[in-house]
Amino acid sequence: MSTKRRKPIKPDEGSGNVFADLGLKDADQLMARAQIGYHVFKILKDDKLKQREIANITESERDRP
Repeated sequence: MSTKRRKPIKPDEGSGNVFADLGLKDADQLMARAQIGYHVFKILKDDKLKQREIANITESERDRP
């Protein structure tokens, strides 16, 4: 078994937009969608709603097996 030490990885400073850092097309739009999704999730979680109530609010159905 080898006991060689690896060189530490030096992290790069990010731009604040992970999608741009990854070089994805439409990075700004993807970031905006992610932020909206996060804030919707946070509001729903803070209200301590049940899945059925969240589905009614977002007009979606829960996937069922």
